[in-house]
Amino acid sequence: MSEYPSVSGLKPRALLAVETSTSVCSVALLKDHQLFEAEELRPNRHSQVLLPMIQQLLLEAAIRLPELDGIAVGRGPGSFTGIRIGIAAVQGLAFATGLPIIAVSSLASLAVQAQFSHVLAILDARMQQLYWGRYCIGHTPDGDLLATLQGQEYVSDPEQVWIPEVTSWIGVGRAWSVYASRLQGSIARLDKLVEDCRPTAAATVQLAVSYFKEGRVTRPDHIEPAYLRNEVATKPGSDQHST
Repeated sequence: MSEYPSVSGLKPRALLAVETSTSVCSVALLKDHQLFEAEELRPNRHSQVLLPMIQQLLLEAAIRLPELDGIAVGRGPGSFTGIRIGIAAVQGLAFATGLPIIAVSSLASLAVQAQFSHVLAILDARMQQLYWGRYCIGHTPDGDLLATLQGQEYVSDPEQVWIPEVTSWIGVGRAWSVYASRLQGSIARLDKLVEDCRPTAAATVQLAVSYFKEGRVTRPDHIEPAYLRNEVATKPGSDQHST
C-alpha cells in the first residue's frame, strides 16, 4: 500500500526528477506535459552542482518547490557516491516540503531510451562487472511510459549476461562497447545495439508519472538505493522461466 494513499489514481501536474548514478548530473521537471531539463558533465562534483541546477530549473518552469506533486530520483544501480548524493538531496527537499518520493531504477531509465519493446540494459559496474536487467517497454492506456522488469536486476561478469530466445531484443548502454570482447555471445543474439545513451532525469521523470498514479511513492526516510553489490542476488539465468 502507498504511504501517500491520496495520490493513487491522480495524474501529477508537476514532477521533478534527479539522476546522478553516472558521471553526468541530470535534472528534469515535467510540468503540464512540458519538459524542462539540464545536465552537467562534472565528475565528482554532483554535490556542488545539483541543488543550483534544481533551483534554475524551477525558475525556468515558473514553479515553486512546494507546488510540485512529487520528486523522482534514480535509485541506482550505478556510482555509489552519485546515488547517495542524489538520494540525500531529494530526501532533504522532501523532508522540507512533505512531498512524496518516486524511486526509479537507473537501468529502467536507460532501457526506455531504446524505444523498443524488449530491451537489455547494461551499465559498467567497474571491477570488470556489469549491472544489467531485461525490460519490456510500453505504455499505459493513458499513454504513460512503462518499463516492466523481467526477472530481476543483476550485477555479474559480462559472460553471465543472459538473453531469452523467445523474442527479439535490443541492447542499450555504453558498456556494450566497453566489454564487447566479453559480450560476444550476447551481442550475437541481439537485433540491434543502442550504445550512445545513459540514464537521464528526463527518462526518469516520464517513468515516474505512471508510478505516481499507481501510488508507488514513498516517504524520504524509507527510500532504499539499489546498489546490487550489497544484495544477495540470484544467479543470472535462474529466473528464465518467469519471463
